[in-house]
Parts: sequence; C-alpha cells; structure tokens
Amino acid sequence: MEKRKAADDFKVTDEMREWIEIEKQKGNVASEIDISHATQKFIVHNEGKKHKFWIQQWKLWMMNERPKQAVGGYMTASQKQAQLFKELEEETGAYDYLTN
Repeated sequence: MEKRKAADDFKVTDEMREWIEIEKQKGNVASEIDISHATQKFIVHNEGKKHKFWIQQWKLWMMNERPKQAVGGYMTASQKQAQLFKELEEETGAYDYLTN
C-alpha cells in the first residue's frame, strides 16, 4: 500500500465514532475529549504528511488526546485524578470523615 496525503475532506465516520465510544468505556480514550476539535488538530498537525493508514493514525491521535483544562492547556492523568478526588471531597465531605 502506498503512502498518501489525507484528503481535504477527511471526515469522522459513524464507525469511527462507535470506536471512540467503545474505547472510552475501556478507558483507552479520555471521556471528556471533543472529537471535532481533536480531529481538527489531527488534520492540521498532519497537513502535507503522507501515511498509509489514516484511520489508524487518527485512532492513535484520539488515544493520546487529553481533556482540556478549564483555564486552557491539557490535564495529565495525575492532574485529572487529583481533580476528581477534590470534587469527591467537596461533594461527600470524605476528607472530613477521614481526618476526624
């Protein structure tokens, strides 16, 4: 198979969206990612590049995509975990329970 440039009309298919949902459930893709935004970044990043397997490249990109932080930038897994723990503490008072 020959390497080729991505078509200008690269689109996310229903099959690709189904794949995303399955991978989110498995924890292989961040559940908070914006698929349209991440795909646009993928297209811009790969502008002028040639690949043999564009869909596989897109899937790898989606697996490496990180959710945006509210203030901009992206969260690492440990930042996301810390954020979730903080939210849990605020909602349940878990910290108070553990320290008293």
